[in-house]
Amino acid sequence: LSEQADVPTSPPLYVKICGPTGCLSYVTFSGQQIRVNGDVFEVLVDHQGDVLLVGRELVWSSHQAQARSGPYRIEAKPLEVAS
Repeated sequence: LSEQADVPTSPPLYVKICGPTGCLSYVTFSGQQIRVNGDVFEVLVDHQGDVLLVGRELVWSSHQAQARSGPYRIEAKPLEVAS
């Protein structure tokens, strides 16, 4: 949802991040930032369609989704395939 009519043309992404204080879910777009427990992550999509979360302390890719990233367990994918 957007307060303005300038919604990005890229497809929406579903991101779920679980950490020491619980889980948070987001619907966002490539190029946007999300905040989790004081950490800021940029959400990106690469040329193969993999979702990347890039933060100050870590880089996570949906290509290696089973890998744990620091204190976080992350799930991210295009919204239309989210379940």
